[in-house]
Amino acid sequence: MCPEMRQVTEEYTARDGRDRILVGEVFDHDPSNAAAYQNHQSEELHLAFNFDFLAQPWKASRFYNSIRKWYDAIGDQGWPNFTLSNHDRRRHYGRYRKPGCTVARARVAAAMLLSLRGTPFLYYGEEIGMNNLRIHHRELQDPLGIRMWPLWWYGRDPERTPMQWDSTPHAGFCEPAVRPWLRVHHNYVRKNVAAQQRDPKSLWHWYRSLISLRKSEQLLRSGEIEFVRKGNGNLLAYRRYLDGSEGSAGAKTGGSNGSGSILVVLNFGLRIFPKLPRDLAALLPPEGAELLLGTHAAPGTRIQAGHGIAPHEVLILRLE
Repeated sequence: MCPEMRQVTEEYTARDGRDRILVGEVFDHDPSNAAAYQNHQSEELHLAFNFDFLAQPWKASRFYNSIRKWYDAIGDQGWPNFTLSNHDRRRHYGRYRKPGCTVARARVAAAMLLSLRGTPFLYYGEEIGMNNLRIHHRELQDPLGIRMWPLWWYGRDPERTPMQWDSTPHAGFCEPAVRPWLRVHHNYVRKNVAAQQRDPKSLWHWYRSLISLRKSEQLLRSGEIEFVRKGNGNLLAYRRYLDGSEGSAGAKTGGSNGSGSILVVLNFGLRIFPKLPRDLAALLPPEGAELLLGTHAAPGTRIQAGHGIAPHEVLILRLE
């Protein structure tokens, strides 16, 4: 089936010169099985979804292990991809919720998703932190949810509610006189795209900044990746660099010169670091590193080795 579908996409590309990609929902939590269906250079899928990553709990080391398994399974002939939510899985904003930390966790998750090596897939509404909605039995639309009732957790309607565009009836998803297939989450009046666009500190603007940074930085789009922190201390840190660029060989062999690269530091926990851990501080040039984007400081700030790391802080630094 995959070679036949791949041939169809190639025929379309040959006809008009526009690239197509074939993405498969290979539902298997074993990365090696999913990876077997994809190969950018052969007759397989261009991309197969990585469900193991999507199923991880909120812990930096667990995410690292999943990422590492996926990279190893794909090898050099494939291209990785990552997603945290989809139409069959509860939205990660709700899965990773914690009183007082939910929005901060969502920012860390977005930074990870949009800075890893690979293609990120965003599920509609995650850019505003849409919540999952408990659906009553009489309102169910999902055949699986209806068949498995009252085992409500099997249903997939909670993550499929209409997009919340604004505060008008039905959240602007459809005309007021039209009834959507599922009711809109009751928080749509305050949580919607229009409201967050007006708030420069909103989650929507954070996603926009991350996407803009990714588009402007080749290192984030196509660079190699080297992990510096693998989840110890609930910190995940990795360096993005271009293969063959100045400084990359030294970094590969453990050198402290990280020139021509970007360092991403993600604090998944509540621990406060009074200063950068030594393994991260060693990568910074003497004059400090330029902050490209962060949760606790403005872009352009020079981050020194003595910079502390706050709970759920994100640092994306240019190492010159």
